[in-house]
Amino acid sequence: MYAAMRETVAAISIQKYIRMWLMRQAYSKLYSSAIIIKSHIRGFTTRQRLLHGRELKAATYIQACWRMSKVRSAFLQHQASIVAVQCLWRCRQARRELRRLKQEANESGALRLAKSKLERQLEELTWRLHLEK
Repeated sequence: MYAAMRETVAAISIQKYIRMWLMRQAYSKLYSSAIIIKSHIRGFTTRQRLLHGRELKAATYIQACWRMSKVRSAFLQHQASIVAVQCLWRCRQARRELRRLKQEANESGALRLAKSKLERQLEELTWRLHLEK
């Protein structure tokens, strides 16, 4: 009887240690599975953040290029307008100068005509004076 009881206690003790070992194995497997899942989730979220950062950087670059294009277009349009206004102003100044030069030429031509007319009159008067003497 004492031997049977000792066998029963030994069997219970062995069962207890086997259950403990099985539970540790299950816990270890569960723990390592949890670590693997966590690391995969962290890797996934890191990749997603990296991808989002790249997309954000690309979108920012596209926006910057678009804004630069709009500003450059406006600048070139403004510059072309300035050149057109300068051209019109210079044309107007050139027309004024041409008109002034033509007027001076006409005046100098009229003066030359008047001078030549006066010289002819002087010659006529000198001839008359010589003829009358």
